[in-house]
Amino acid sequence: AQDTMRLDFKFSNLYGAVYRCANLCFSPDGNTIYSPVGNRVTAFNLTQATSLTLPFEMRKDIQQIALTADGRGLLALDQDGNGALVNLAKGVTVSFMRFSRRVVSCAFSPDGRKLAVGMFQRLELWGVPPLSIQYRGFTLLSRVNTAHVDDIVSMRWGDDSMHLLTVGRDNCSSIFKGNRKCFTFTGQTVGAFFGKEESSVLVVNKQGYLDKWLWHSKKAKPSFEDKYLPSKGTWTKACSNSVRPGKGRVSCCELCSKANLLVLGYTEGTFALYDLEGPTLCQQLSVSRFKLNAIAANATGEWLAFGVKKLDQLLVWEWRSETYVLKQQGHYQEVNAVAYSPNGQLVATGADDGKVKIWNTTSGQCFVTFAEHKAAVSAITFAPNGFAVFSASLDGSVRAFDLIRYRNYRILTPPTPVQFGSLALDSSGEIVAAGTVDSFEIYVWSAQTGKLLDVISGHEGPVAALAFSPTRQVLASASWDKTARLWDVFEGRPFREALPHPSDCVALAWRPDGRELCVSSLGGHLTFWDVESSQTTALIEGGVDLLGGRLTTDARSAENSAGNKTFASIHYSADGRCLLAGGNSKYICLFDVPHRILLKRFRFTENYSLDGMQHELDWKNMTEGGHVSLIDVSDDEEASTLPGVQKGDLSKRRKLRPVSCKSVQLSPTGTAFAAATCEGTIVFSLDDALVFDPLDIDASVTPDSIHRAIAAKEYARALSMSLRLNERDLKLAAFRAVPAAEVTLLCQSFARGLLPRLVDVIVSEVEQSPRLELLLAWCCALMQAHGDYMRAAPAVFTGPMRALHKNVSRHYDALAALCGSNLYSLEYVLYRTERTSESKKAESEEAEDKEETTVE
Repeated sequence: AQDTMRLDFKFSNLYGAVYRCANLCFSPDGNTIYSPVGNRVTAFNLTQATSLTLPFEMRKDIQQIALTADGRGLLALDQDGNGALVNLAKGVTVSFMRFSRRVVSCAFSPDGRKLAVGMFQRLELWGVPPLSIQYRGFTLLSRVNTAHVDDIVSMRWGDDSMHLLTVGRDNCSSIFKGNRKCFTFTGQTVGAFFGKEESSVLVVNKQGYLDKWLWHSKKAKPSFEDKYLPSKGTWTKACSNSVRPGKGRVSCCELCSKANLLVLGYTEGTFALYDLEGPTLCQQLSVSRFKLNAIAANATGEWLAFGVKKLDQLLVWEWRSETYVLKQQGHYQEVNAVAYSPNGQLVATGADDGKVKIWNTTSGQCFVTFAEHKAAVSAITFAPNGFAVFSASLDGSVRAFDLIRYRNYRILTPPTPVQFGSLALDSSGEIVAAGTVDSFEIYVWSAQTGKLLDVISGHEGPVAALAFSPTRQVLASASWDKTARLWDVFEGRPFREALPHPSDCVALAWRPDGRELCVSSLGGHLTFWDVESSQTTALIEGGVDLLGGRLTTDARSAENSAGNKTFASIHYSADGRCLLAGGNSKYICLFDVPHRILLKRFRFTENYSLDGMQHELDWKNMTEGGHVSLIDVSDDEEASTLPGVQKGDLSKRRKLRPVSCKSVQLSPTGTAFAAATCEGTIVFSLDDALVFDPLDIDASVTPDSIHRAIAAKEYARALSMSLRLNERDLKLAAFRAVPAAEVTLLCQSFARGLLPRLVDVIVSEVEQSPRLELLLAWCCALMQAHGDYMRAAPAVFTGPMRALHKNVSRHYDALAALCGSNLYSLEYVLYRTERTSESKKAESEEAEDKEETTVE
């Protein structure tokens, strides 16, 4: 099997989750926004309309993220105080950190040398080493054990990188310089910021008031060292203005100092944008039905990002043009089903929230959502032509959605109310079958007319799975009555006798040639049947391979529980030699069918915030109120206790998400597979991005060698090495050094494997560089030399080419407007010149006439 199928699948992307909790961060250039999704971080490129989940994981859900001053590193902190510093260019973790307590807030200083960390009431300042030289680890500079009475929820650095403004849940905000507190502002504070003017602070409270405080020094020119000290001056409230246009309370806020704008988010799902000159209300808009949990603004203040935890929603709004730059919403409830389109370009997901979403595998974003179902979506499948998708739901309907016009064009319903738990579509796309979980029947419709053709009865338990044979009109069904049955759809009778199993059947799959059927039953049993003889050909005991963990509410150990040893979904590879299986565990197993062995086990999550990750429970976490993980100690205002109380209310409970994998499917291309898990739809793919070349393994490929190649005018070699190192500054230096005369020759001899990175460099240059003629020459040379190759790989080049077209069109419009203005100006100058010359000529003629008259 290893000769026919590669096994080096790696985590590729995460669909179905765009924002879960914590804060949002914009990159320094403002083109990328980073959003925490569980224990991972997803980067949304707003200019190229793509999203990519970074490959690193934290041990628990992320509590805070922060970008370094240069935007090259990202610090992620989870609920237990574990931190990871990630190199964004490489996507790898540089270092792990362990704080003594859970970190509630953090921020890097503008000069990039300090990191401020708020752990409950404690404030710590850490020194950040220069990563460009050598990583030496963070060093503790100072500590304040009682900076606030309650948690420090946010913090802001001053432009001098010396003073720090903190906001606590004790309704106070304070200014610190090192470990010394300079002043405290009281009030129900939501956010506090250093003002645009020197020695001013803006404080926003929950009731919707903006207070401006000014510093008055006792000296005419206070020194930098004694600034903000109470003995050297005092703070006075200059003004207080209402910034509450609606009825809701302020839930979050953000200040854009360059644009002098203040953005406020409210509990009713609206935001307000204020110009601080007044303050004057510039814009107010309702973007959600629920509370806004996070707000972020890019450096220029043009784009505003909003996160809604309740709906798993992320929005980016351009307030000047009043348009959405990004509008993504994941499944805010668990994903139940996943399916690939026939060409592998699309992924469809269905979840408990009743929504069907279609995702583009190239961009990683959802481009259409169907919300017609009124209950959980239990099964989903594509039509053979890829132009439609069918979904079954517990609301008792099967719906067909058109992927060209994006509409629900057909609804298939039974004569009596039932709940559908499984769905199948035949290879021709003409017959649709759905199995029920309450009446134990199978309904068969015509996909073209929507007419109910037959109702098949025979099972004595819920129908858990359905599948049509790839080669004939035979329908296979698996049920909780411990049998799998084969049906002749056109005759309406059993095709073979029932296939008995020792326990309840939960999933099945046909081999691509239609001669073998695999059925999964409780306990991890994978039974393989010969369809013609109805005999068992093989049996795989996969319970040990899938073995999941023990839930906090389980009375049995993990070894004695059958629920965590069951494969809930199985899928054959294209050659029929491998079988992919997933269930109530953190593992996805790949089996070799002929040899009945486990080839590889993929671990799709490391998140210990999920229930069932550990095989043995730690009994020291048991308290008088139950297991500590089941006690609700959330930071919501409704659940907050008195300031300073850390124990919380032991009577409040929360439900942990159990780790599970409800559906798996291999891509038709064989290069990826998707799994519908409790974390969302996780995609594993083969790593084909690396280009093999002797230069890749040459130790001389360093930044110094690139600069030497540029100095020696070896432009092709320098550009190739810089693209392999993938460092932004090196790529730009090598690219800008290429003279215009050598662009065509370089493109003709350039390696095709590095073309995507070269196109990305050109896109970024077109966006910001004024050398437009040279960049257009690059584009023309690339199209002429590699146009056919780029056209044959739309999955790789579609996004960058769209971004390139967008930037070139923007330059064209700007130049067209400038040229038009210059043309009118030149015409006006010529007109005025002609009029001036005519007037002068007329004056000279008039003067000559007067002279002649005088002479006469």
